[in-house]
Amino acid sequence: MSPILREILSRCRDLQRKDLEREILAVLETICQDKPRFFPVLALILYERDILPEESIFLWVDDVRMGRRCYPRDEVCDSKRGNLIRESQPLIEWFCSSDDGDETDH
Repeated sequence: MSPILREILSRCRDLQRKDLEREILAVLETICQDKPRFFPVLALILYERDILPEESIFLWVDDVRMGRRCYPRDEVCDSKRGNLIRESQPLIEWFCSSDDGDETDH
């Protein structure tokens, strides 16, 4: 098991699902704050493994853009969170375009 996943799991044993997802995003923020290009890569991996749903990523984006500090670790400053958002923009756009495609298929 990777050290990142081990840390996430060790911190999240007794949390509700939404709290767990917030904790995962907070850990990703902390891990990637100095290397923001890794944030969307790790978020996509967790999404593809059904650990982190896109709705949680959208909520995180909204919270960061609105300046809400509702994540368990507040050691990541707003400017670094902004860098994480900028680096995540292609992933966010991909989620949006896949959602649009799903709606037209129904």
